[in-house]
Amino acid sequence: MKSFWVIFVGLLAMIGFGQTKFFSSVTPQATVVVKQHPMGADLVEVTVLGSAYSQDALKKHIDALGAELGMAPRGTAISVIGNSFVKATFAVPGLIQDKEPKFNLPAIAKAFAFGDAPITQFSVIFMDMVPDSKTPAFWFAPKDAWMMEGVGTKSPLSIEYRVKVNTKNPADVFLPGPAIEKKNKETQEAQKKPDFVLIGAIAVAAISIGVLVYSAVIRGQRKSK
Repeated sequence: MKSFWVIFVGLLAMIGFGQTKFFSSVTPQATVVVKQHPMGADLVEVTVLGSAYSQDALKKHIDALGAELGMAPRGTAISVIGNSFVKATFAVPGLIQDKEPKFNLPAIAKAFAFGDAPITQFSVIFMDMVPDSKTPAFWFAPKDAWMMEGVGTKSPLSIEYRVKVNTKNPADVFLPGPAIEKKNKETQEAQKKPDFVLIGAIAVAAISIGVLVYSAVIRGQRKSK
């Protein structure tokens, strides 16, 4: 429990004072932008760095995402932008959810980080979103199988995640289920901590867990990307 609180306090400090070393260390191979549509489906734009990236491989990743979500993507269009990018647009429901966790990051990671031409480091931006009690902020999976961290920005209003997948096994990519918040009165350290809500279950055998909700303060837009 003591080691957990050390991680907890450290994470609060990182959220309060800027993006962590992990966020900055991830160099995205692709960017996934998700915008919720009033009619239900999420509008998605995927931009992959490098015009030589296989359009067929990208189409397979998009189809894999649909398989993860249980719904085939609609209106998929893939094109090459100049000599720099391969871009795809499509619509699919299930990336922004009413339940915890609010954003289905595991589905995106499973779809893009495996198969042909895997994309193992990427950015996911959820547009027009404000952090709330269902929003995952940070997660280091056991043995660093996969890692993610989110940063809220004011302009444009959004939440950006940096994701890195190290595992070769898709089954390793998941987030723990929601946990009921409880007070710890066993130690003075626990009594001194602020009353933040946890949305991740503490894993067994001293696994370092970092799924926390965002604080009410959204950090300002980063000056450098």
